[in-house]
Amino acid sequence: MSKNEIEKKLEELTSDYIGYGDPEARLQDERKFQLLMHKQIDKHEKTNTAISYVNLIFALINIILLVYQIFFYKL
Repeated sequence: MSKNEIEKKLEELTSDYIGYGDPEARLQDERKFQLLMHKQIDKHEKTNTAISYVNLIFALINIILLVYQIFFYKL
């Protein structure tokens, strides 16, 4: 499920401002809303994890270059 689809479904759940006559219907909508919010949070966490791994790779490359410059680079 893409981010746009999740946002569209969240908009659908919150767009109608009519009241709930049945408490069970409200609970069902709240469960759907919580599930969609959880999916959206998972998407963001996955992208944050990927960015963190890329940053870790760049940091390791920088450390390797620093060690090379200090110990192995001769003028």
